[in-house]
Amino acid sequence: MDTKYYWTEEDNGVVTIGLTDDGKKELGNITFVSLPKVGAELSTSDTLLNVEADKAVSDIPSPVAGKV
Repeated sequence: MDTKYYWTEEDNGVVTIGLTDDGKKELGNITFVSLPKVGAELSTSDTLLNVEADKAVSDIPSPVAGKV
């Protein structure tokens, strides 16, 4: 998924990720989200989450490496 569809915000080593308005429009109504388990280690570009929606099924890559 193109980075214009999600945003990131870092605060004291904690990164928060969310969908932009463009991302919400592109996906449509979200019906399912699969998240990694707490404590999982991710590298940059690993699949962070899977989103199933009316218009698409998308794997969202992790924009940063770290621990969930």
